[in-house]
Amino acid sequence: MPLVDGDGEPVAVFNPSRRLLRGQAYLLLAGMLLLFGYELALKHFSRYAYGAPKRPKDQRAEVVRVDFCACEAPELVAKIEGREFPARPSDTLGAAAALYLAQCRTCGGAYKLPWRRVIPKGPDTAAAPG
Repeated sequence: MPLVDGDGEPVAVFNPSRRLLRGQAYLLLAGMLLLFGYELALKHFSRYAYGAPKRPKDQRAEVVRVDFCACEAPELVAKIEGREFPARPSDTLGAAAALYLAQCRTCGGAYKLPWRRVIPKGPDTAAAPG
């Protein structure tokens, strides 16, 4: 899951998948901060994702504790460029979910399942009378 700054530039990756680092795809992570939810994930990634000679020299990795939402009916909000937008759980990953995290207002945890932004219907989005 990529984490981006206010300009939309990737600055870190949360829980990178070692399965996706085939060939020279590992170069995409060069200079990127890698964040892992627990120590064992970092160890497994480091051990199996890179062959010793090809690991980027400027690679940084940290373990961060992230509380995930386990609510039955989460009330989601997506924080995008410093603003909050309503969101909802979804069967498929929305475009914003590829770059941003949704957070549950009920428990405060990060939502790790697919979600989509909710676009409110109002006078601006209603169809023009025909």
